[in-house]
Amino acid sequence: MKNRILAFFFLCIVAFVFGKEYANHITKNVRNTITYNVGAAPSLSAPHSGIWLQNSHGAMVVSNSISNDAPATGLTDFRGIDVVSSTSCQINCNVIDKISRAVYFTGDCNFTKMRLNEFKNYEHAIELFDNNTLLSEQGEIDPATNLYMAYDNEWTDGTSSVYRTFRNSVIQPTLFNWYYDGAPNHDPTPTNTVNPNSLNVINCTCSCTTANRETERGETMLRLINDSILFEENPEEVAYTAKLSVFNAMQADSAIIYQNKADDYLYEGFYTAMKNGNMGLLDTVKALSADSTTIQAALALNAAIYDTNFVETWLKTVNYIYLGSVASGVSISSADSALLNYISDLPLKETGPAKFMAAALLGKEVHEEPSMAALRNSGVINSKDIPKKTDEKIIPVVFPNPAISRVYITGASITLLEIHDAYGRICLSKRNVQNADIEKLSSGFYTITLWEGNKILHKEKLAIIR
Repeated sequence: MKNRILAFFFLCIVAFVFGKEYANHITKNVRNTITYNVGAAPSLSAPHSGIWLQNSHGAMVVSNSISNDAPATGLTDFRGIDVVSSTSCQINCNVIDKISRAVYFTGDCNFTKMRLNEFKNYEHAIELFDNNTLLSEQGEIDPATNLYMAYDNEWTDGTSSVYRTFRNSVIQPTLFNWYYDGAPNHDPTPTNTVNPNSLNVINCTCSCTTANRETERGETMLRLINDSILFEENPEEVAYTAKLSVFNAMQADSAIIYQNKADDYLYEGFYTAMKNGNMGLLDTVKALSADSTTIQAALALNAAIYDTNFVETWLKTVNYIYLGSVASGVSISSADSALLNYISDLPLKETGPAKFMAAALLGKEVHEEPSMAALRNSGVINSKDIPKKTDEKIIPVVFPNPAISRVYITGASITLLEIHDAYGRICLSKRNVQNADIEKLSSGFYTITLWEGNKILHKEKLAIIR
């Protein structure tokens, strides 16, 4: 039975969307039909997506038809399939017609593959949100022939087949490979995102329900574990989030690590380092939180982890709130709700998966705002290679935030540190320090002000949790 959905303004289907598999992807027999009747230039105040995946790792989007009644142009927020921070997804055998952005990616979408789709009457068939967005090579090595196998997507009557937007940046990335065969409409050019490659490429032997072969390591994974992808803004946090998806993939399938190849040691070394570091500890906290008898052990381990970047800080904070409330059968307090709301509103580049965890605890829908771009390079990049502004303002970093017992200051030497409460009263004042003991301050929100001589160098909100 065909399910026809008329979507006049907004429709999103999250996580797993299946249609009916077909033998010939030119003649499509689909089950889910999503039809917009909004014309060529609808007025949209928020993103509108036929299918929306957010933090939906391993999702399958198979054999759906998403269309509008007229070709829509100039609408970044009008999307057929919207994929946000969802790794290892299969997007197979879908028909997307007359939608401005056929498929839109944001955040870490590594290992996600697109097979046997047809993109028609589009403005941009594939668009990546910014230069922080990660997407794996499209194509894989056929074990039988050792040749690259194309995924046989089709592009018809569109403007730009594969496109990357550079919001707030003019830095060009290193292009990733997109393999295609010589069949009509299989060439993804024109493009400024990928390197189209048809040399020694064979037809796709996959079907609509073909699953990802994560053992196909790919160039993106190698660059991540070698630290040869350098991100321009929040580099530690964005790289950490991307490495976390690689670590999780290795956890799920050790065949990614051990392939009897000369470079196995690189993958084994990466996995061991992550497993023995904070990623492994946070993964243990997650495992302990699943058992009501080990909640206290999870809380103790979570508190003992020394966070080294903001992603870990926010993951620890959300863990703390979850373990002390929902996991313990206690309602979330108003103060904790306010903190979760604050985290869910932060940019993805700073929070990683903590943004979605916080939103989930609140039952809140969140969308990403434009961010700065990342700098990519296929080789190792030294910090001296990065252009710096001569008039760049020195901004110290306060961490952790939220804090439990102590705050630290890096990036600048300060002469005075002050912490004010919500009424502007000074609760703590220290001179010529780079850290401060906050054990005597109650849980809540404060303002921390850092002085250099007689001028304020930096001011920000500080959350103290117990």
